[in-house]
Amino acid sequence: MKNLKKFLKEIILIAFLSFPFFSFAGNIVPPDSYSWNDVLGWIDLCLGSSDCSNQSAVQVGINYLSGFASSSVGYISFNCQDLNACSTSDYAVLKIPTTTSSTLYGFAWNDVIGWISFNCSDLNWCATSTYSVWIDSDGYFHGYAWNDIVGWISFNCQEPGFCGNVPYRVKTSFVAYSQEGILISSIFDTGQSYGVSYNSIIWEGEVNDGVVKFQLATASSTSGPWNFVGPNCDPNEFYVANSQNPIKVFPITCPDHYNKRYFRYKVILHPSQDFSKTPIVKRVIINYSP
Repeated sequence: MKNLKKFLKEIILIAFLSFPFFSFAGNIVPPDSYSWNDVLGWIDLCLGSSDCSNQSAVQVGINYLSGFASSSVGYISFNCQDLNACSTSDYAVLKIPTTTSSTLYGFAWNDVIGWISFNCSDLNWCATSTYSVWIDSDGYFHGYAWNDIVGWISFNCQEPGFCGNVPYRVKTSFVAYSQEGILISSIFDTGQSYGVSYNSIIWEGEVNDGVVKFQLATASSTSGPWNFVGPNCDPNEFYVANSQNPIKVFPITCPDHYNKRYFRYKVILHPSQDFSKTPIVKRVIINYSP
């Protein structure tokens, strides 16, 4: 046992890597809760609540909006679920998140003026008018929605250029998602001047319907070069764990790592496809022997 301990060493690297666990709805942030239409006037996404605490107010979720806005022609519904009407008309304002913004699609409904379109692709009108509503990385809405009766609905005074007169806009605390999280470790010294043999990458945590990817970089000097690679020494390959194959131990198969004293690792996390779950990496273990 003593000999085994002498020739088989494990460096335990605790990272506590994770995305935040997001809830399914965000809030509109007052006083930035008003959109504008030249016919209807102000449209309030907080339903007159000074802190937007009204449970029926518009809520921004991962993939769609829900709730009601108030206007001079009554309430505007952003999702058929608000009215238990999905079996009759399956409408919603959909949200497609990216790393820097979220684009809105689909329809809201009002009993007086009818459908409100949030993207020109809803009506196949993009060749004529490329309108859309989108949310930037700070949570601010931009752009225009369209209604056949009252026309354009503006969500930010920046677009019509009227902010000097009335600086209205809509903001949510529920912003765009990162499609991946990346951690690159510090430099670790094995203490062996002639280098070591790297055996395996071991990790502890949960995949949570996402993807966890690893790469390893080794060098004979702290100055590198640091080339992160996966199996077969390929910089485009990774040691991958996912819900179909939740591997916790990866044999290190790149011969370029042999006899290198220093190492670093890279971990990349991808959330589930609907962004509702994220992987967690609690501990990374690099197993090597002299």
